[in-house]
Amino acid sequence: EADYRARRFNFLKKFIEQRLFFEKDGRKRHIKLIDKQLQFIGEIFFGYENFAILWKPRGGGGSLSVAIIVWLMMVYHQKSFLDLAGSGEQAKNVYEYVCQFWNCFPNLKAALLEGDPLLSMTRLKNNVILKCITASPKQARGKHLAGLAIDEGCQEDRKLDNVFKSAINCTMSEDEPVILIASTFHVPVGFFQEFWDGAKQKGFKQYKWNVYDTMAQCDKGLEMATKDDPLAINSFCRARCPLTKKRYEYDENGELVGEFYDGCNGRARNSDGWVNYDSVLVMKTVNDEETFRVEFECERPRFDGPIFGLANIEKAAVDDIEFDIDTPGIIGIDWGYSTEGAMVLVKDCCDFMGVVDAVFLSQQRIMDWIDIIRRWQNFCSEVIIYADGSHNMCNRELEEHGYDVFQVFFQHVREYAEYNLRKFFSFGKIKICSRLHRLLDQLRKYRKDSMGRIIKKDDHGPDALEAAFLHWDFGERFGKSVNDKIKSMMKGKKTYNNDGDDEITVEVY
Repeated sequence: EADYRARRFNFLKKFIEQRLFFEKDGRKRHIKLIDKQLQFIGEIFFGYENFAILWKPRGGGGSLSVAIIVWLMMVYHQKSFLDLAGSGEQAKNVYEYVCQFWNCFPNLKAALLEGDPLLSMTRLKNNVILKCITASPKQARGKHLAGLAIDEGCQEDRKLDNVFKSAINCTMSEDEPVILIASTFHVPVGFFQEFWDGAKQKGFKQYKWNVYDTMAQCDKGLEMATKDDPLAINSFCRARCPLTKKRYEYDENGELVGEFYDGCNGRARNSDGWVNYDSVLVMKTVNDEETFRVEFECERPRFDGPIFGLANIEKAAVDDIEFDIDTPGIIGIDWGYSTEGAMVLVKDCCDFMGVVDAVFLSQQRIMDWIDIIRRWQNFCSEVIIYADGSHNMCNRELEEHGYDVFQVFFQHVREYAEYNLRKFFSFGKIKICSRLHRLLDQLRKYRKDSMGRIIKKDDHGPDALEAAFLHWDFGERFGKSVNDKIKSMMKGKKTYNNDGDDEITVEVY
């Protein structure tokens, strides 16, 4: 099966690179595929995957790859497609590539096309169609097609997010649907972030490449190579190349504990793309550091003052958490006001704290909350509650039912509570059940505005979690073990290894 698959992909690569072309700036351009592009195109075309999400770099062949899939699926699988884009200009990208692919095969074009391909509608004689439109409630209405391509689905306009979601629901109702989502990831929260972070539960296969993957094999500085450094990684890439940057790591006290390198870091020594070194250097020079980091290196965009760090949250999410039922359960509660509140259950799992359950309920019926607490008691030797102190009556009822309640007045402890929980995330000492989708989603969105104030929206889950973690001071609980591990890992390694398996970079804000 592996050999058969490899032969199919190799044949597809030859076909695309030898038979397809497009014109740009008055010149005929043949297509060159990197392995990650071929995997993306091949797995959809051959039916190994039906739902795919692509995190692509700016100018990295993402829209071209989507266009190749669309054209191949129209011709060989008689699959109609709706190409939905964030703007009119973006909608033209896939359309223009597909139009030029027809010109590669004049006889096929004459035999299959009903008329000239149009942006609004390209129709084949067998009634297969391609519509390329701007995402808007008005434009997205109409015939539901079995194929959907969302190009540049990462937009700041929340109304467009709803249009994209509606289009996906429409396509899902068709027979044998195929859905492609592709974008640079330049808006931290929204449709693309939601589908990328939730790809597994939504059934989407993730694909990603960045500017260094698309580079032609780099030979800059190879004259400095030695027997011990045959690719000149240390002598040139790390010492002189502006595409590689040294970063530093700090412990929880702000003291320097190590260094590491990111960016290219010799990656292009073995790449097989089409962008030359000088072009990438120009991209880095003409863009500010954050734009290049996000749109070309494909790193996550930052909020205005991220609190726990998106990467740290993703590392904290695990499929299962094992815990001892004979240990206490620590419960954090944020009662909310006119909206629903949140309650979380946390267990001490020796080497980390495990968030094993979370609920979101209306504050109006206290017995609903108590019923859940009673259920949680089956998994704990006792329960200790840290509850939002702004609802004294609710806390008093919990006490009347025999629970130990520590009232949390966030106006007094917010800074410490946030700082304390951030340490657990930074050093990998918190794990959250991945099925707690709503809690994880609220943690991803939990941020500050440009003035440094917490944005009070969908924040009940994070508030409840901060309250629960007041039970442990990070420094007292893990400070010594973390410091000892950092010191031991410094011997021969440049990155902090959190759990003995994956090297990680500690985010410090």
